[in-house]
Amino acid sequence: MNYISEELGLKIFIKDDLFYSLSKKAEAGCPNESGGLLVGKYSTDNKTVIVTNAVTPTKEITTPTSYTRKTDNMESVWKELYEEGLQYVGEWHSHPKGSPQYSTEDLNAMRGIYADENITISKPLLLILGVKDGEYCKNAAYIYNRDKDELIKFKEMVNLKELF
Repeated sequence: MNYISEELGLKIFIKDDLFYSLSKKAEAGCPNESGGLLVGKYSTDNKTVIVTNAVTPTKEITTPTSYTRKTDNMESVWKELYEEGLQYVGEWHSHPKGSPQYSTEDLNAMRGIYADENITISKPLLLILGVKDGEYCKNAAYIYNRDKDELIKFKEMVNLKELF
């Protein structure tokens, strides 16, 4: 899955097998939300984010309308990923009623992530997978922009390989 924000001059690339894995986890979590942490790397010019992995937090609290995660005692996981040249780049979660539109709670969570002194990226990503009747149906990618205190939605890029 590939996304672009012309406004920010930024692209997001999510490996197909990772996106498939996230959609299956979202389906399996129904009727509750599910989620996790996105891991990857920025290009040297900071114009592309390549999402390569998702990390399951140490504790998850899921309901039909919320997803809360705890990351206590994950230092060794982050150290290993860092040694591989990877870092935390954002969050993902599902909405079991089908809409990938972010909520006020999602915006507040991204504000909190931005304010977290342990997070070194300036614009964390948010990927929301919509699931309806237990099946993945839609997605949307956002980035938190502190300057405007908003989530900016990315446009999905067409994958030409899928057209032919």
